[in-house]
Amino acid sequence: MTVRPNFKLWDDAFQVDVNALTKSTIQKLHSSITPDGKREAAALLFFLYASGVAETENLEVQAKAELIKAGESGVVTNDRQRIVDELDAALMVLSGQSMPTTPVPWSYEGLRLSAMLLNAPFDNAIMDEYIDAITLFSRSKEIPYDASFLLLWDIYEKFNASIYQRFFAAAEPDFWENYVAMALKVMGLYLRDAVMEYIEYYELPPGAASTVRHLERCGKLMDVALEGCFLVHKLSPLISAQLDKTIFAFCSDVITKVNPQPLVTYSYRLLDLSSEDFFVTLPKEQINDLIVKAISKLPQ
Repeated sequence: MTVRPNFKLWDDAFQVDVNALTKSTIQKLHSSITPDGKREAAALLFFLYASGVAETENLEVQAKAELIKAGESGVVTNDRQRIVDELDAALMVLSGQSMPTTPVPWSYEGLRLSAMLLNAPFDNAIMDEYIDAITLFSRSKEIPYDASFLLLWDIYEKFNASIYQRFFAAAEPDFWENYVAMALKVMGLYLRDAVMEYIEYYELPPGAASTVRHLERCGKLMDVALEGCFLVHKLSPLISAQLDKTIFAFCSDVITKVNPQPLVTYSYRLLDLSSEDFFVTLPKEQINDLIVKAISKLPQ
């Protein structure tokens, strides 16, 4: 199993070792001294477990044991209805339709809910929960993009696995329209942040210690943005409306023609006016190179 490139950003986001994600997150769980710190570390570990990272790092058994010890019941339950009920209740709070009894720490609770879905027995009800969750997660400024991105990628992988084909055959007609729209939105979140890092790179004086870091971070964000672009490219043909297909066609142009320009053009609409005005003036050679490199890393 391939570890998706969003995890390369976890050193800054969650202060864990991106070359030993599961091990360092277990260490984070052990060293946390506050209840909130332990809950955050457990949510991160559950997400690594459910997304297959722990298995890839040969720490799946240990991760599961640590989660059980930490009281994370979602790692052992196969009760689909319980998962749906808990997720629906959380999404009601996230959408503002109900009030929580205590403040919800969405910065890591979103990852935990995403992990619950990734770990749930898959069927059409869970498929619909994926879309509902991605829709609300991607609107929240508190929930990490990872929560949406991994759900999107998991649907793509399941769509390509014969064992799940009966569920996709029974999907509602608008399922793929909603999916591709969400893939484009999540791609845009990573793309906007990548462009902002590129702007920061040019705003700093030459030789400043952090300039290289901004360019490196731009490249990491661009790797994830291009995976979102890839999802749109691969799955937009399943949309029935020709007009919608036309809207998403630029993603296919980027990937099939290895052409950064449509993506750079699309990024302008993601920026506020002052950032857009500045970005327009910048040389694009380096960001174009980062896009081309990201395309070269995509699955075939």
